Amino acid sequence: MVSRRGELVISGTSTSRRRLQQYLSDEEGWLPIQPELHRAAYDQHPAAAVGAMQSLGLVEVQGEQEHLGRACTVYRTGQPPSGGVATAPGDGEHTDVCIDAAGLVLHERWEIGGAVVVERTATALELDPEIDGTSFEPGPVVEEEALSRLFTTIAVEADEETMARLETSLPVPPGYVDDGAVFRATGGGPSGGASAPGSAEIVRFYSSGPALLEVAEVFVDGDAELGAGAAVPVDIDGFGEVWFEPGFRSSSLRARTGDSSYVDLRHHDVAFLFDVLRSLEPA
Repeated sequence: MVSRRGELVISGTSTSRRRLQQYLSDEEGWLPIQPELHRAAYDQHPAAAVGAMQSLGLVEVQGEQEHLGRACTVYRTGQPPSGGVATAPGDGEHTDVCIDAAGLVLHERWEIGGAVVVERTATALELDPEIDGTSFEPGPVVEEEALSRLFTTIAVEADEETMARLETSLPVPPGYVDDGAVFRATGGGPSGGASAPGSAEIVRFYSSGPALLEVAEVFVDGDAELGAGAAVPVDIDGFGEVWFEPGFRSSSLRARTGDSSYVDLRHHDVAFLFDVLRSLEPA
């Protein structure tokens, strides 16, 4: 995601399966911030969860439009999809997004206090572009080790000893492949949408083309509040406490597995998330 003034890059964020990079305009380069992020974190999948969001009062259908000769449905929500977390529309802020049958946003209009903050309209569309790996390797890279360490999440590839701590097992979903695992640690604050005083998580990844399923087992220093954000409680057989949180990038299902642990499933397809949680078994 890049903002430009003419040909000049003003700001930008690049996320891939392996890292998060931030553009520094004063250095005219990209600074690696988070390794092992393992998700194109700013990719939006707005169509996948709008049905669930509508039932929760987070989006309202406004009608139909047409852009580039393609019909699209207008959904009104609070903050724009780029915010990641869904919020309900209100008098002070709302965003209209027009999503076509392919899940593409063809028009977006964000208003705060009656003033238009951002308005975007698709002017060209290519459904099957030819993209190679270099398209997702922005450069030049800024070499600032001290600053990188300041922002870097503690994240390393999970070894056998770490994987032995897992409390759950998961059959690889049909059509997916096992794509490795990482260990992450934080000093406190939010973890996967839930509030935790300090936590560590082992994240297993399963991929199917561009689709990515994350299965994170989170271990906290104290009690974790699973119902943060726009999450709502849901009933799933075999689990005493489960919370569902829809999102424009990915949705989350969080299920408690112990007094100080829970599993957090993240994927853009809501129905798929529930199927995966039901297939989860004790290790």
